[in-house]
Amino acid sequence: IGGMWSGYFTGVDRQYAGIQVYNINGSSFSQIWQNIYYGVFQQANLIETKSEAVNNRLVVGIAKVLKAHAVGAATAGWGNVPLSEVANGEFDNPAFDAQADVYRGLQTLLDEAIAELESGVGSVDVADIYFGGDGSKWREAAYTLKARLYTENREYALAYEAALKGISAAENS
Repeated sequence: IGGMWSGYFTGVDRQYAGIQVYNINGSSFSQIWQNIYYGVFQQANLIETKSEAVNNRLVVGIAKVLKAHAVGAATAGWGNVPLSEVANGEFDNPAFDAQADVYRGLQTLLDEAIAELESGVGSVDVADIYFGGDGSKWREAAYTLKARLYTENREYALAYEAALKGISAAENS
């Protein structure tokens, strides 16, 4: 959209024709929010609840990493975003949290995820399209995500410490 509006290219077909002439509204930008909060966060909450019921801590840890990744991308891109209320299951009209609070909350969520992943309790196989149920690879991904979030928050010493425990080889990414 920015490219069209700044004249770098034009929209001539389907939805792009309308965007080209500024024919948009607020709902034109809501899909990404739906992807993050309904498509990832709320679905991961459901996975977490069902996994806790059968004591599958590995899957609980994976769900927490996925939530942290989704909301981390949101706060990096937009600043203040909802976290505290959606973490409690409130999705109708959640309040926006300050970006610094979101980063702290995500670090806590990732610490919880790492503890779950290190527990050695539970399993998942073909349903895990990323790492095939390998908890150690998920743990490395969680630490790498912690490093990225620390870097975005300019906490470089903590980012370095987390990165040392992060993804250690290309086949683990």
